[in-house]
Amino acid sequence: MRAKLQLLASDAAIYGLTTLLTRSMSFLLTPLYTHYLSSRADFGIYSYLYSLLAFINVVYSFGLDTAFLRFFDKDNKNTTTKAFSFSWIGIASISIISTSICIIYADYFTSLIPELQGNADIIRAIALIPLFDALTVIPYSILRMQRKAKRFAILRVINVAINLVLNIILVGSFHLGIWGIVVSGVISSILAALLILPEIIQFTRPKIDIAMGAEMLSFGLPTVPSAFSGMMLQVADRPIMTAMAGADMTGLYQANYRLGIPMMMLVSVFEFAYKPFYLTHYKDEGAETLFARIFTYFTVLCAGLFLCISFFIGDIVQLKIGSTTIINASYWSGIGIIPIILAGYFFNGAATNFAAGLHIHKKTGWLPIATGIAAIVNITLNILLIPMWGMYGAAWATFTAYAISASILFAVSTSIMPIPYEWRRILLTILITIVLFFTVHYTHTTLLMRVCALILYPILLILTGALNADEKRLIARLFTKSKKMSI
Repeated sequence: MRAKLQLLASDAAIYGLTTLLTRSMSFLLTPLYTHYLSSRADFGIYSYLYSLLAFINVVYSFGLDTAFLRFFDKDNKNTTTKAFSFSWIGIASISIISTSICIIYADYFTSLIPELQGNADIIRAIALIPLFDALTVIPYSILRMQRKAKRFAILRVINVAINLVLNIILVGSFHLGIWGIVVSGVISSILAALLILPEIIQFTRPKIDIAMGAEMLSFGLPTVPSAFSGMMLQVADRPIMTAMAGADMTGLYQANYRLGIPMMMLVSVFEFAYKPFYLTHYKDEGAETLFARIFTYFTVLCAGLFLCISFFIGDIVQLKIGSTTIINASYWSGIGIIPIILAGYFFNGAATNFAAGLHIHKKTGWLPIATGIAAIVNITLNILLIPMWGMYGAAWATFTAYAISASILFAVSTSIMPIPYEWRRILLTILITIVLFFTVHYTHTTLLMRVCALILYPILLILTGALNADEKRLIARLFTKSKKMSI
């Protein structure tokens, strides 16, 4: 088990560093936009547009991205090439046709969006972003499955770095506002497609295996409603909030929502590394026990990160670089939603854990049911709660929907592939986290007291038995080595 955990950890380390770099660079866009977009309403319009792109990306993928991961064969290059060709050509065809429709009917689409009426050129430009993004989906997937994590990492970092630099120039220096954001996105997406071209050329063949394609579609198509519903969980609140509370409220909400990016990073890293891992090792002896242990460690890490961000986010946003704070002061009133968002991300990661059995046993038909129910709950709660509680209503709606999605997937997956999750340890970890959070939240603590509370987290894990004997010894050895190095 230890060797396989180390294999997962090595890939996760590379993906983690990549995600850390890319998300950190993306995070820099939040301070940039809060200071250089002309208003919170502009931030809200940007958020609204990019939430629509998220839905378009799901449509363009057509479930073939998930199907390719399942039909990839590390021992048969011919099978992998056939799967790659069908997936990539299919996605490219759908994307080109759909983008052409968006460009042709841009004037009509802007008439449906009050904030963009008379700005059809923005729709035409932004429609190019999901097109070129779609062309990279399968090439990036094959890098993951071939465990070419380093090349994957380099390409992703370059792409995000280009986008960041262009935003700094066009938004920060030339003050182009939303147009600067869109142009930066288009250029960086085109360059990303060009950089991944070697993989496209290597694995794409003009002749398509129709029989395999039909089987891939039968596997992948049921995941489309699930992916679409999953996207509704993530971004449906922005369009609803814009319609019900205005773009200014959406801008305030989005800026603070993005401050939960470290938890999103952890969940994203885990998903990138874990899906190829369990699809490769599910036949191994003791696989179920291994998967259970992984979820325990995932919970411990998420809980620690939750406390770290919740305790110190108020101090972080007010840090000054020169005479400028990291986040514009007009956005500080929204930081109260951040712990809710962080907890929601944890349940999103839990759903990834629980979905393993469904992917392994090709029972993906359950995914759209689970996420569809959660998406309906999310939309309903957003409509009900936003008029009463504003952005807090949207945050609680998202949290509730993620929790429901994870619960349904757990119930279904357990009946298909029973995994002996270590619930005593998991629930102890969650209980300790809740007690520490509310103790700090409802008392007037100093910075030093919050640091002490964070240090208390691993100590309580050890004292309560949330960590087992082997893990306690490992921590002890780490501290011993640390002391020796300091000496």
